[in-house]
Amino acid sequence: MEKYVPNPEYNKEIDPRAKGFDGLVKVGYFTSLHPQCEDFVTSCTNVNIPFNPDFNTSKGTRGVSRVTRILFDTEAGDAPRAIGVEFAKSKSSPRYRAYAQKEVILSAGAIHSPHILLLSGVGDSDHLKEVKVDVVHDLPSVGSRLVDHPVVDLTFKDKGTTPKFIRPHSLLEVFRLLSAAVLYLTTRTGTLSTNVAEAAAFIRSDDPRLFPPEEYPEKINDTTSAEDSPDLELFSTIFGYKVVYRPTVREKKAYELLIGPWPLHLSCSHNWAPRYTIK
Repeated sequence: MEKYVPNPEYNKEIDPRAKGFDGLVKVGYFTSLHPQCEDFVTSCTNVNIPFNPDFNTSKGTRGVSRVTRILFDTEAGDAPRAIGVEFAKSKSSPRYRAYAQKEVILSAGAIHSPHILLLSGVGDSDHLKEVKVDVVHDLPSVGSRLVDHPVVDLTFKDKGTTPKFIRPHSLLEVFRLLSAAVLYLTTRTGTLSTNVAEAAAFIRSDDPRLFPPEEYPEKINDTTSAEDSPDLELFSTIFGYKVVYRPTVREKKAYELLIGPWPLHLSCSHNWAPRYTIK
């Protein structure tokens, strides 16, 4: 599903054999790394967080393909067994199927994982019948009790390299923004090619190298899926941002836009525990 576009600056650190070359989604280093994000990476390595040039390989967190549903064998035993996936380039393009030799691992995140399960026929049977999805397995809890993770922001003032001209407050900043826009439109590079959070680190809160037991003696309950799974994400952005949570119709539309061509419907119970269903 991916097409890796090499970058001369990072070619030595990336193994192209772990990348796709003829897919629909272009991946690569398309942005200019800002100095504060470079400093963030350096600081992480200084405290023994291993450097990883690419999270989207077996050495890091994996990317997600455009999967339309999971394929199940419903005749082999008492319970349905996942045997492969169906995927497509777009909502209207032909569907393709890939079958697993051993097992199917669904790791699409807190939103996409239940979404794919519902589209595959695993979920509340009444709801699946309502939206005309064939029921494979009645599991009412799929899509319910979603709890968002907390985010703690630390903001530092930077008078030098922060590209605050993206929201211009002077005539000079207007010209800088126009220049950056021309650069992006002609070369797809420069400040406007940023993904904002240009550097990140995934760590565990019980890592003794980062949190020595003599300084942090309290035992933390492990809620991760494996012994080496991170429970903390640190990331560096090129400028500050503020998100205020208000459960409105516009927020629901934003979720649908971000989720993709198979949108979900967001509804909230009285205790504000969202439930995702197929629209």
